[in-house]
Parts: sequence; structure tokens; C-alpha cells
Amino acid sequence: MKKRTLFIVLLMMLAIPTVLAKPPIYQKARSAYNNFPKNLYLFEKDPSDWSVVDGGAWGKLNDYGRVFNAFHLEPGTSYTLLYDAEWGGTNYIAGQVVTDSQGTIHMKPTGTPTGKVWLVLSSDLSGNTFIAWNPTEYLFEYNVLP
Repeated sequence: MKKRTLFIVLLMMLAIPTVLAKPPIYQKARSAYNNFPKNLYLFEKDPSDWSVVDGGAWGKLNDYGRVFNAFHLEPGTSYTLLYDAEWGGTNYIAGQVVTDSQGTIHMKPTGTPTGKVWLVLSSDLSGNTFIAWNPTEYLFEYNVLP
């Protein structure tokens, strides 16, 4: 009887963290409650297949584009948030900011978010045009905006 009780207790201890664990942030982005128009998630992606990098850097443009926060970026690095982003095209610069010592960004972008929304290295831009392409260092939208 004691062995069976001990086994059940151990089994429950193993199951509780699984039940309480939060889903990866990219799973939350798939939820109807977390998609634009109110929220848009950006993620670090693998450029070989454009899949989300599990545990990678990510950001959230929320409150209809009034606030942007990003996490797990390179500390002390300048990033630029782009709307209507396109390699080889003219991009709308919504804001530029340097990450803090934790690799975090908190900013209030300008303009109305449309099309592709990317967070890129500021050093990869000259004005609003790309001069370098380092997609492993960028965050890309989860869903493209209309």
C-alpha cells in the first residue's frame, strides 16, 4: 500500500509542472485574443525555413501600435522598428531605440502599423533603406497586417 501511495504522489509531482507550465509565447500569438488589431507578436525566426526560434528573442506591438516591448535581444544594441518592411524597398521607421543591459526594449512607436512589421539592427539601415541583411538578428511579425 505504501509503495502504491508513494508512486501516486510521485506521478502527481511530475504532472503538476506540466499542467501549470505556460505555453511558449508563439503559441499565445496564435490565439484569437492576442492577434492584431490589438496585439501583434514579433519573433526571432530561422531564415532557412522562417520558423519561430524556440526560446529566442520576441516582441509585442500592443494597444493598436501605441506600445512596443521586446525581450532577449543583444544588450546595448540599437534597433529600429519598421512598418511596411521590405528588403530593397522604402520602409517606414516607427522608432529607434537602444536595448538596456537586459536586452529589453520599451518604446512608443509613431505611425500606424501596416504590412510587415520588423525590428532590425539600426546599423543595417541607411535612412529607411537596408544596406545589410542579418535576419538572424531581427524580429519578424507573426502575422502580416493588412
